[in-house]
Formats: sequence, structure tokens, C-alpha cells
Amino acid sequence: MAGLREIQGQIRSVKNTAKLTNAMKMVASVRLGKLEQKTKEGSKYHDAFEGLFKRIMNIVGEIDHPLSKEPIGGRHLFILITGDKGLCGSYNSNVLKLLADRIKELNLETDDYMVYSIGKKGRSLALYKGVSLLDEYIENLSSDLPDEDMKEILGKITDGYVSGEWREVEILYTKYINQSKYLASSSTLLPFKVEESVEQENVDSWIFEPGPDVIAKMLVPVAVKGIVFRSLQESMTCEQAARMIAMTQATDNAKDIEKQKTKLFNKLRQEAITSELLDIIGGAEAIN
Repeated sequence: MAGLREIQGQIRSVKNTAKLTNAMKMVASVRLGKLEQKTKEGSKYHDAFEGLFKRIMNIVGEIDHPLSKEPIGGRHLFILITGDKGLCGSYNSNVLKLLADRIKELNLETDDYMVYSIGKKGRSLALYKGVSLLDEYIENLSSDLPDEDMKEILGKITDGYVSGEWREVEILYTKYINQSKYLASSSTLLPFKVEESVEQENVDSWIFEPGPDVIAKMLVPVAVKGIVFRSLQESMTCEQAARMIAMTQATDNAKDIEKQKTKLFNKLRQEAITSELLDIIGGAEAIN
């Protein structure tokens, strides 16, 4: 059995670990609060934009746009969104599992697809598993999602699709539901499709300048950017939620271990004191 000094060292180590994980939990909680607000506001905009687009589609019917046409040939492109860091439970591994499941479902060979990774962890895990990765990738993406980064991401996606390099673009991300619930999800980004609204609008009450077909074409790139933006924003929010939960559990576990070690320390200390007292009493009796 470990000695008293060794157990004391273990208790100090566990206490320090609990302090560290608790600090990480607090940081994740603050970041989550900010990102959660952005996600909620972004969802309102996205839903309103989608509703408007569907109403326009009731008038236009079909969109003649390069991002809506289905190219002949090309490979399937997966956009893999993960985090740059670990210590967030199964957040990163769940998206990787979804990628493996989708490759299997679509029966894709190594030459049939490519993965465009956004996030360091996803790329490193994908490399380990032998997934076909593009040389280009995005790491350390700011939560503000600056325009230059969005342009780089969208350029790689849309330019390759228009040129026929990709026959389909699928985005793999983590959908945010609430602080304790999130789900690894996939959606087809390109070819871009939008359903018509079930609500029938009075066309005579709408005034378009330029015409509705021109406006619909103009809105396609905006819609694609919005989908990517929303997927990134939700994934970042989920990462912080997952990290907060993981660090909360780690802190609680560390405190439990500390209690167990403290009880063991006290027990051994009492046994040592009792043993010393018995030795003293035995020695005194021997002298008498």
C-alpha cells in the first residue's frame, strides 16, 4: 500500500487537476454564452432568408445557376467541420464517425471522394484513418468567421464545383440543439436546391426590380454562404458546449478521487498513530 507522503502527493496532484479542469470549464462556459447568442441570432436570419427564397421559388419555379446544375463526372467532396483542440468529449470523433458512415453508405472508393477539413483535430484523425484529404485545409478559424476565411472556404467549394471537379458537395458538421444536446449531421450543399414554399403568395402583390429570376440567381451564392456560415457557427457552439460538459465531469471526478484519497490518507494516518501509541504503551509496560 502507498505511504502517507505518496498519498499526499496524489491528493495535491488531483487538486491541481481539478483547478485546471474547472478553469477550462469556466472559459468554455463564457465562450459558449457568446456563441450561443450568435447562433440564435443567425438562425433567425437564416430562417427568414430561407422563407423569402422559398416564396420567390413559387414564382420562378427553377433556377438556372451554375451552382444548381448537376455536373457530369467529378468526385464527391465532404466538408469536414471539427475543432482545433481536444478535451471536448466525443465532439470531434462523432463527426469522423459520420464521415466513415457516409463513405460506406455511398459505397465510395478512395478515388471517388475528397475531404476538405476545417479544424485541426478532424484532419489529424482523418489522416490517421487513411481518408483521402485535400492538401488545402483551414485551421484556427476565428469564432467571428472573418470574410477572408469565408472567401477561401467558399472559393475552394464553388470554384471546384463549377469547374466539374466536384459532382456533389456535402457538409458534415455538428447541429446545435441546446447546451446538453447536439448531433453530428450532414446536408447536401451543392448542387444547390431550394424547395418551393407551401404557402401560396399573391404574385400580383409582389414588385420585383430586376425580375424574380434575376433576383433568385443573385441569391444563390448568398444562400450557399449562409449554409456554410451557419454550419460553422453551430459547430463552434457545440464544441464549447461539449468542452464545458467534459470539463465539468472531469472536475467532479477529480473531486471524488480527492475525497477517496483523503479518506485513505486519514485512515492510514490513524493506523500509524495507533501503532505508535501501542508501541509507546508496550514500551512503558516493559519498563515497569
